[in-house]
Amino acid sequence: MPRFSQFSRSLFAAAFATSLFAAGPVLSAGEGAPTLSVGDAFPAFELQDQFEEARAVPGEAALVIFSGSKDADDTLSETLGEVAGEALRAGEIIYLSDISRMPGLITRFVAMPALKDRDYPVTLIREEGMAEALPATDGCYTLYTLGAGTIEGIDEICEPAALRSTLTGQAPAAND
Repeated sequence: MPRFSQFSRSLFAAAFATSLFAAGPVLSAGEGAPTLSVGDAFPAFELQDQFEEARAVPGEAALVIFSGSKDADDTLSETLGEVAGEALRAGEIIYLSDISRMPGLITRFVAMPALKDRDYPVTLIREEGMAEALPATDGCYTLYTLGAGTIEGIDEICEPAALRSTLTGQAPAAND
């Protein structure tokens, strides 16, 4: 039986993870699943971030940013860290990511090490079904604007320039 180096195993794991996520979104609300609307209370969760620190969702946050796909995370995470890192660390904004459908080995050996490289908290949904009411479009974030835990606005953001504009309140530059 051939022996594989650690590098080969890591490369295989990364390729496997990429192929899983290329097939489609990690989360989509099932047909007939109730989804959240303006005026609804945002569901309360007691979760952990990538460092296994307890996180209350929505807590005192004025904004919850939800990602249900790896594509959204890959495309928008750098902008999120640049623009909202301090607010994320302070709990004013919560970044909520559904990783419940990710295979355990991929979560442990690929996703978690990558998430731990970020300097802001990523609150993780690990249990399948917990995010059914949170619709997600592949490659996009869903932003829930909250007032005292009640949803006041729902926006879908699919481009880094739009995320930057939304979080800073400034119009995107012409070359973005």
